[in-house]
Amino acid sequence: MKRVVVMLWAILLLSSGLSARGKDDIPLRYEARLGWCGYPMYDDLHFTCYGNLGIYNDTPVKDVFVSDQGTTYMTGNIVAEFDFQFNEWFSLAIGFGVDTIWKPETPDNDKETGYVLSLMPQARFYWLNSEMVRMYSSLGVGVTGGRLTGTYDFVTDCYPAAQIIPVGICVGRKVFGFAEVGYGTMYVGGMIGVGYSF
Repeated sequence: MKRVVVMLWAILLLSSGLSARGKDDIPLRYEARLGWCGYPMYDDLHFTCYGNLGIYNDTPVKDVFVSDQGTTYMTGNIVAEFDFQFNEWFSLAIGFGVDTIWKPETPDNDKETGYVLSLMPQARFYWLNSEMVRMYSSLGVGVTGGRLTGTYDFVTDCYPAAQIIPVGICVGRKVFGFAEVGYGTMYVGGMIGVGYSF
């Protein structure tokens, strides 16, 4: 698995180097983004120990984190990204996500708190790039790790991470809003947020 992660990192870096020498070069630009993601399925599987797949076993959304041990809450991933825009069709983004987890104490169960951190580089390919609207697809490979602590024990885990985003859209130029749909370790469903280009 380590070899696969290293190879994918090398491909991303090579792609960024090649794209920087394309005939449609523009001065290097940057973007900063802040977004919120939907259902963090892999955080649920690895850190709540419930194994509820939610949308995959017909569990209602309100009951995704419910088990006989009580209800567990998650914020969902809050993601900050810094994006290197090499040309009109390619950029490389470095994203850092934080998801917090907590379960209130009840007469039958102990209180639990935790966090999950994700580092996710992404290759982003723009297939529509107009003055005010941009659309893209992206692929990310990184790492995720976290810790869930209870009264008497704790759970730690670290694993390779990946995210596929078939469709994303940005509206605006200097200051913009964005929305995307994707599947992977950071989220299943969508992400929305705001960004600034400079």
